[in-house]
Amino acid sequence: MDTIVVEINKNNIQNAAELSIELWPHSSLAEMTAHYEGVLNASLATCFLLQNESGYFGFIELSVRNDYVEGAEELPVAYIEGLFVNPMGEMRVATGSLKCNPSNGAPDATRVP
Repeated sequence: MDTIVVEINKNNIQNAAELSIELWPHSSLAEMTAHYEGVLNASLATCFLLQNESGYFGFIELSVRNDYVEGAEELPVAYIEGLFVNPMGEMRVATGSLKCNPSNGAPDATRVP
């Protein structure tokens, strides 16, 4: 299986939460699960997960911010809230191919204004 990009959904919220506590170890699994339930329902935020035959191994969480963002000259601004790739997964992406599945992983330009 190639590496694919999958947008967060009700079936992989737990996976996103588990990966996020590797990036933010001060957070609990319960806190991050609740956070990603909120992301799932947000109109100006989303999260994409990297998945291969071994499971999920990375994520990028994105949002559109209307508050202060250092270096931004205009608002709103797209913002990367977090980016994590498990080191073993990173090696697999580098040696394999990365595909975006339009049915469940392609960014939807109409989703974030």
